[in-house]
Amino acid sequence: MSTDRWPVRGLILCFAVLMTFAARGDLCLDELWSIHFAHEATSYADLFWHRHDNNHLINSWYLHLIGENRAALTYRALSVLAGILSLCLAARIARALWNETAARIAVVLLGSSFPLLVYFSEARGYALAILMSLASFELVCLRLGGLGHAAAPAVQRGCCAAYWTTSVIGLLAHGSYLFVAMALIAFSVVHELNAARAPIVRVARLIAVHGLPSVFFIGWYYLFFWHGEIGGGLAVPTNEVMGNAATWLLGTPYSADFFPLAMGLALLLVVSGIGTMALRNKELAVFFACVTILPAALILLVWRPEFFYFRYFLVTFPFFLLLATGLLSYLLDRLDVEYSGIVWLVLAMYIAGQLPRDIKLLQVGRGQHAAALTFIATNSVGQSVTVSSDHDFRNAGIFQYYAARRSSKPELRYVFFEELAVLQPEWMITHSIGRSLAPPDSLELEGVGRYAFVVEFPAIEISGQSWQLYAQRKR
Repeated sequence: MSTDRWPVRGLILCFAVLMTFAARGDLCLDELWSIHFAHEATSYADLFWHRHDNNHLINSWYLHLIGENRAALTYRALSVLAGILSLCLAARIARALWNETAARIAVVLLGSSFPLLVYFSEARGYALAILMSLASFELVCLRLGGLGHAAAPAVQRGCCAAYWTTSVIGLLAHGSYLFVAMALIAFSVVHELNAARAPIVRVARLIAVHGLPSVFFIGWYYLFFWHGEIGGGLAVPTNEVMGNAATWLLGTPYSADFFPLAMGLALLLVVSGIGTMALRNKELAVFFACVTILPAALILLVWRPEFFYFRYFLVTFPFFLLLATGLLSYLLDRLDVEYSGIVWLVLAMYIAGQLPRDIKLLQVGRGQHAAALTFIATNSVGQSVTVSSDHDFRNAGIFQYYAARRSSKPELRYVFFEELAVLQPEWMITHSIGRSLAPPDSLELEGVGRYAFVVEFPAIEISGQSWQLYAQRKR
């Protein structure tokens, strides 16, 4: 057993522990929505035909399988496992493309990445889609020789069958897997065009690899995505979404003033990374160009969704970071020893940008809803306490989920908007998504009453929902 791989294994173990702890906090709205779908379904087939963008099918099947009233870590276990295996695959790919040092860099870049840590520890389909994307990339590379050598014919056939499997699982995990599949098709086309084969043989080889998955993609699109329901959300401007993506990806300060800098740095990374990749393998450079540029271009120019979030192309983030791995490895190989510290300084700056956000995820999670309800119960009198909020859909489901799991008095009852004037609840919850501003000192609701700010329960900016609690002022 090679001893030089122990550092990589140690790093993966450390980040596996980090993912596990990140998966222990309260469930967020989208997770609870997915759990609701899974438990409302009477069979796995019901979920298959439930055309909703929050129904990430394999994750929903998993949630349906494990049943109700489980711990948050149990609901998120599939994603945590997929995240750990993604780090293993990223290390293996970096080792094959570059060297052992690159494998260590890749694990650090992916493992400390705040957005990846969030979705590697969240009960949704993104983590599994990322794992299948990396597996598909490795399998197609083994088939085509993209990792430095072509596999034996028997192994190539096995890789082809395995790629069909990872493609189907990837798309069932989350539809954004399709972006990686398109980049792999482009990679294969360029490879065949460069090969000294008859045109009919080239076409036959492309069909052998991508034909069956492509048929499945088309069928799945019309069965599931066509006229599927979009759950909605906040309408965020495109430039803000792209600024968010670059900020989370690179670990730069979170501020609209820094968005142009973050996007410029991300573009520089892509161009430089593709350039250094082209020096090694022009066909792989085509893949990385397609997987990093094409998704955003298709979303902005073709799809143009009403609600647009960076997580729609989260599946491409590991490939951005693999490009960064290649660029850093290239610089380490060519810089004199006295200048190689620049590379380690860049890596340290990246970690310094990600680490505070990772720590906040461990501290406050995606929300502290159970703690907020405990605070309300502790600071109330009587056997029943009424609570309302500024948004029934975003808050009521979370409230009712955690209120139902309380075993002690008082009973907490949610008051919906249409009942406010009649019931005049004792507490009001306001919420914020993303970076929250300082809450006002008081609220005055006409026909309901006045409320004084008491305390805030913060959350992370991605997937999180902060709650601000207001207590009724007695007349």
